[in-house]
Amino acid sequence: MSPALSTIGPELNVSTSDVSWIVTAYLLSASVLTPILTSCPASGSPPRSA
Repeated sequence: MSPALSTIGPELNVSTSDVSWIVTAYLLSASVLTPILTSCPASGSPPRSA
């Protein structure tokens, strides 16, 4: 991902530092939300037995 930041930034008219912060925020939110969302039952699925 790091080599691509220097290409992605100018394409979106943002600095490499800004792109780095966006990637960091995405990875942090994904790491927090993944366990939460995977523990939620899918709609339409039968309830788990205890």
